[in-house]
Amino acid sequence: MSFSLLLHSVILVAFVALGLIVFLTNPRRVTNQFFLLLTTIAGTWLGFLILAFSSHDLTTIEWAIRLASFFAIFIPCSFNTLRVSITQRRGGFRSVLGSVRAMNIIACLLAPLCLTRFFLESAIIPIDTGGIPEPVYGPVIIVYAVFQFISNLWVAVALVQNIRHTTAIQRVELQFVLLASGLSSFFAVLVTVIFPILFRNSQLVQFAPATVLLFGGCIAYGIATKRILDVANVLRLGIAYGLLAVYLLVLYSAVWYGIRMIGILFVVNTDWIAGFAGALLVVGSLAPAHGKLQAFANRLFVRSHTTDVAHTAQRASAILQSIGTLDALLKRFSSVVIDSVGARDVYILFEEKGRFRLAYPRSNCGEILPGGVMKVDSPTVRSLRQSQQPLIVDVMNRRQLSALLARAGEELSSMGVAAAVGFAPRAVSRA
Repeated sequence: MSFSLLLHSVILVAFVALGLIVFLTNPRRVTNQFFLLLTTIAGTWLGFLILAFSSHDLTTIEWAIRLASFFAIFIPCSFNTLRVSITQRRGGFRSVLGSVRAMNIIACLLAPLCLTRFFLESAIIPIDTGGIPEPVYGPVIIVYAVFQFISNLWVAVALVQNIRHTTAIQRVELQFVLLASGLSSFFAVLVTVIFPILFRNSQLVQFAPATVLLFGGCIAYGIATKRILDVANVLRLGIAYGLLAVYLLVLYSAVWYGIRMIGILFVVNTDWIAGFAGALLVVGSLAPAHGKLQAFANRLFVRSHTTDVAHTAQRASAILQSIGTLDALLKRFSSVVIDSVGARDVYILFEEKGRFRLAYPRSNCGEILPGGVMKVDSPTVRSLRQSQQPLIVDVMNRRQLSALLARAGEELSSMGVAAAVGFAPRAVSRA
């Protein structure tokens, strides 16, 4: 087995496993279902590419290329349905498919043409070992290429528009989808266009499928993790650690090369000294270099802030468990939540006579909580008491829930509440 075949096989297994893992975090979530659909289609495309790269039989190669193109035409369609599933939270699987039926119908009409000789006439098997087949396309390739270009461009434009018109967790998820598209496209162009020109080796294109793992991993982080940073924070951390790795690598190489040159001049074996000195200097420079590069990366994203709602809610809960007057604690709570996550309103209820009554703000909260009272045996209160953790609706939707947590999520959603936190300030028994 060649290295490229082994690499492609590992990527294929990892990519399909990634789709299954995200799906199993919450099989009922429509976004997870469409991510599984996307990884299945893209994984099938990658599987036929691997077959085309590794086979030496002309007939097998031709059909592998045709089938890979057949499934590739549905990749922008599945990517589009994933985008729509994020923007339409309350839409079901069929509802999402119905909203993008035009692109899907066109793809279904064009896909069978990929299996004919009008699309692929033949393929040229390379003479040298390790090469990849070169397809000889027919006239249908023009229609195929135009559809791929227009569909991908349309999805990209729609994605940018969605980001402009959405807020909170939806915007963050769409940003990660856009980031995944940008990074995978960049590396694909790098491997298929720039590297072959620089190194004068067209066979480097066989490493292009590796970009699908980057693509899937980035989207999976954006739609499935419990604690999520926005794109600016991810880029900031990536730049900081990337610069740190480059700095330490250059530092180690300079020390190792310098000491080794001295050893050559004096005809002394200094290889072990060079390695030890380089490692020692890297260890000593790690902490100060990390701090300086982190500060540099922070300056590149001055306006960025974390969207880690669960962490912010826990911080607010800790404040309310500290010592202070009741009014001061409630004011600090409200300011932390509003400043950190941009909450429009904050409501605080205290337990009184077997029920929770609105204590802050002093006015009633209308249709959100009629009468300003919540029962002690309500799903939200019971869940807060059992889990001792904040209930974040967006985070709860990302994973499978127990029956009680599911009812609590439905209750919060029906009230239009994004998060619920239980706490016990010293001034009152429970809130």
